[in-house]
Amino acid sequence: MASVVLVTPTSAPAIASPHPPVPWPIVLYAALGITDYGFTLAAFVHGAREANPALKWFADHGLFEFAKLSLTLLVCCVAAYIWKAPVTKRAMVVGNVLMGGVVVYHVAMMLSRAGFPAM
Repeated sequence: MASVVLVTPTSAPAIASPHPPVPWPIVLYAALGITDYGFTLAAFVHGAREANPALKWFADHGLFEFAKLSLTLLVCCVAAYIWKAPVTKRAMVVGNVLMGGVVVYHVAMMLSRAGFPAM
C-alpha cells in the first residue's frame, strides 16, 4: 500500500522592492490632473474655453490634450525624483489644493443651471 505525501510549498520570504511606492500626494496630483483633463474636455464640447492662459495657447492650436497630459506627467515625475526635498512635499500639497479647487469648480459648473457654457 502506497502512502501519499502532501507537499506544500514553503512561504518564500518577501522580496522588498528596490523602489518605494509613489508617495500619495503625487498619486493624488495625477488623479486630480486627469480628472481636470476629463472635465475640461467635456466643457469644450459644451462651448467653454480654457481659462488657464498657459494652456489656452495649446488649446487654440489643437495641442491641449498633449500639453495637459504631458505637464501633469512632468510634474509627477519631477516631484517623485526630488521627493526627499522638504519643499517638494509642501509644493505638492499646494498643488493638490489648487487642483482640487479646479475640480470642485468644474463640478459646480456642471451642477449649476448655467452649465458649462457659462465658464
